[in-house]
Amino acid sequence: MKTRFLCQLLETQYPIIQAPMAGGILSADFIAKVCEFGILGSIPSGYLSLAQLEASIEAVKSMTDRPFQVNLFVDHSEYPEKIDKPVEVIELEKSLGIFISHDCSLPKLPSTSDIIDLIIAHQVTAISTTFGVLRDEEYQRYKKAGGHVMVTVNSFAEAHKILSADHADMIVYQNALAGGHKGGFNDAEYDIDAVILTLKKDYPKIPLIKSGGIVNQQDILLALEQGFDGVQIGTGFLMTQESSASETYKQALLGLCDDKQLMQTSSITGRKARGIVNELAMLELSQLPVFPLQHYATKAIRDHAKNHDLPQYQSLWAGSGAVSITSLPLLEDYMFSLVNG
Repeated sequence: MKTRFLCQLLETQYPIIQAPMAGGILSADFIAKVCEFGILGSIPSGYLSLAQLEASIEAVKSMTDRPFQVNLFVDHSEYPEKIDKPVEVIELEKSLGIFISHDCSLPKLPSTSDIIDLIIAHQVTAISTTFGVLRDEEYQRYKKAGGHVMVTVNSFAEAHKILSADHADMIVYQNALAGGHKGGFNDAEYDIDAVILTLKKDYPKIPLIKSGGIVNQQDILLALEQGFDGVQIGTGFLMTQESSASETYKQALLGLCDDKQLMQTSSITGRKARGIVNELAMLELSQLPVFPLQHYATKAIRDHAKNHDLPQYQSLWAGSGAVSITSLPLLEDYMFSLVNG
């Protein structure tokens, strides 16, 4: 299974990356165990303050000497301190008995540049970007410090734009089967695997990492046979006993029997994401705030639903691979199954 090209670059034993899933789903201990096994662990920086991110990095470093990566939600926009919630969100809060205010506050999040500085200071050897791309100065600064940059794309056009500008060391190709947010940066439609693999003709030295619909060893081997250099796995790791996903979330995932039970929705966060069909995912809005504004507008609903075991009003992100998972294994057993059958 080992592809020397990618493993040498990432300093891992296996060509597998644990997907960076924001929202407190994976603990530092979880990520460190992934790294110790020989898979690249990922720390998500999304929604974290700089202090919280540094604490996560330090915690992982205290438990492993193996390399890991940090994922960045790249967004150079400025946002207000408060926003008005959509009328439909307010009505839903009222129906749940949790309405307090017509507006909500947005936290002050660190800039991409500040995160890069922190990552360099802690000598993190790899980063991946989601929703955007680094500015040239940020990219060059991190490269000068010896880091490797992975860029998430959904289409050939996105990948070609990044590679022609020489702004990526690796491409994470997230296909339409992947769970969670659509991670590209220009809202292009998903391309199929064969289209992405044509990048190898013009960029033979750039590793291509497949993400989406991969949960077992057979899926990994198929991706490698197709010509990808490695894979990124999210839902499979989420559905282990050690993940911090709620029991309600895990049981909802175990209950999936058909891909038709999944949908793409923008109603929860303001950006397209794939998850289980429920009332919140199907919420129709007359005017949709952009990401991350809608994420904070629906936060009270999601927090209430999580605290009261109400799956219809949670963000239950999932890839299509969840349909084939029928149990919740121990993390160690799951990782062993990925590389040993």
